[in-house]
Amino acid sequence: MKIFWIHASLVAIVMALAACSTSRPTSSPPELVIESPIVGSPSPTPTVTGDPFVKGVDKAASATSLAQSAQTPEDWNLVLTQWQRAIAFMKAVPTSSPNHAAAQKLLPSYQQALARVQQQAKRGGTQTAVAAKGGSAEDGTPLIAGGQPSANPDTAKDTATTAIATVKALLQQQTEFFAKQKRYAPTLAELGSSIPADTPNYAYSTDVLPSKQAIAIATAKQDGLPSYAGVTLLVKDDKNNDTPITTICVTSKPSKTPPAIPQLVDKDIQCPSGATKV
Repeated sequence: MKIFWIHASLVAIVMALAACSTSRPTSSPPELVIESPIVGSPSPTPTVTGDPFVKGVDKAASATSLAQSAQTPEDWNLVLTQWQRAIAFMKAVPTSSPNHAAAQKLLPSYQQALARVQQQAKRGGTQTAVAAKGGSAEDGTPLIAGGQPSANPDTAKDTATTAIATVKALLQQQTEFFAKQKRYAPTLAELGSSIPADTPNYAYSTDVLPSKQAIAIATAKQDGLPSYAGVTLLVKDDKNNDTPITTICVTSKPSKTPPAIPQLVDKDIQCPSGATKV
């Protein structure tokens, strides 16, 4: 009887402890809190999306276009920012890119343009006639040439490099436009390009052919300069996938008339008579 009483007491104690434990909140290990990044905070290593060469040419075009009407210090600071971005994009062109050599050739001209704009921004004055019209062949701004082309061979090479880079950028922009819209853009405005249609040295244009080809034209406006015609289109590869191919042709001699449209021959784009591939 005594043993039974002790057993009953133990059972009562165990039940009381159990009831007490259920009434208390169960403790759990602390949760690992992961702080969210601050919205809008700049990334320390921003990633360049798209072709940096094309973006660089586009920013340079924007800079030179803005410089034509810049008047206030704020205007010139905006031009300066665009040149800085153009230079940054050109420096970002990888050595593996087919545009790396062209980017390296354009960099010195872009840097010279930036230096001139920095001086203009510091002066804070209005744009002078030389700044507006250009005192040298390219006036340090490769996409807005100024005055007659110089006889200096290096200047002529810079002018040619600029024209080729601009046509190449237009064709690349058409390729990117097609990837999103499944069609090419018939005008610069619809393409959304910052490249100006008219410069002292060249007139630039783009169009779409009925054969689903996009073309880009650089028509020389000054004596002694060649003209260019580029085309991009899709061809079927060995796996029957659409692959873009691009070719730029230049007139064999200086000409204010661009070459005829390059033609596709056996999955290869051929330049017309009187023109050669760049």
